[in-house]
Amino acid sequence: MTGNFDWQGAVFEPPTGRVHAGASELPGNCRVLVYGGTRQVLLTADGSLPTVYQAAACIQQSAAGLLRIGQQNGQEYAVLLAYDAAAATFDYPGMQLVGIRELLPDAAAAREIPAILRGYHLYSWDLQTRFCSRSGSRLVWSEQELAKVGPHGSVYPRVSPAVIVAITRGSQILLAQSVRHRGGFYSLIAGFVEPGESVEQAVHREVREEVGVEITNLQYLGSQPWPFPDALMLGFSAEWAGGEITLAPDELIAAEWFYPDRLPMLPPRMSIARGIIARVCSSLMKS
Repeated sequence: MTGNFDWQGAVFEPPTGRVHAGASELPGNCRVLVYGGTRQVLLTADGSLPTVYQAAACIQQSAAGLLRIGQQNGQEYAVLLAYDAAAATFDYPGMQLVGIRELLPDAAAAREIPAILRGYHLYSWDLQTRFCSRSGSRLVWSEQELAKVGPHGSVYPRVSPAVIVAITRGSQILLAQSVRHRGGFYSLIAGFVEPGESVEQAVHREVREEVGVEITNLQYLGSQPWPFPDALMLGFSAEWAGGEITLAPDELIAAEWFYPDRLPMLPPRMSIARGIIARVCSSLMKS
């Protein structure tokens, strides 16, 4: 029960040509990621990302240019930088802005999701990282790699490691409802890795802090980028080793042991939480 989740698809190949490019440098079939509003992306009527030609009106209104983010399965992708599609003053014939989170349960959009998440991470980082933190000088995009360059060298996109774990006790799985999902779905225990911690230590600490139990037999299952804004989720399974559930009130409003055939509302498909829950529950039902 190891490895990455199938929907992530093939590895992204590095960009070809200049990374920070103009529209004329991109192939006509390159898909353009146009973001705007609150975590939204522009899609065509058939749920695809627009080509350079289809996104021409947006591209013409942005002076920041395009960022080549690589190729997946032979398809090239680029992000329109420093541009808020929701704030634009023109219409999008045959296109609409769609919430990125809304796409996660949509199997039809699965082929585009890896590029959408990768692009949003870089788009957000670009907006937040305009100046060198040491000198205050403006940073510029490298022409050779996905990084910015300043007087003190290269600055690379931030990636924040976070852990998420499915805990089992006999034939049950522990699921919790976050204060952020009040009245909504149940998910797994998760949290960011702190300075000086290994990811294994972070799992034990988060479980102890949020639900007050001890775990054993920690096993790595897979990973998923989650660019809200810059997390890399590292997924694990573990077995309950002792203790009673004691909630951290600032983090959780509920946590319970569930049987695999009596699960509550769960996170959206294509999220790592849903993938781990499905794997672990399938294993529990076979045992």
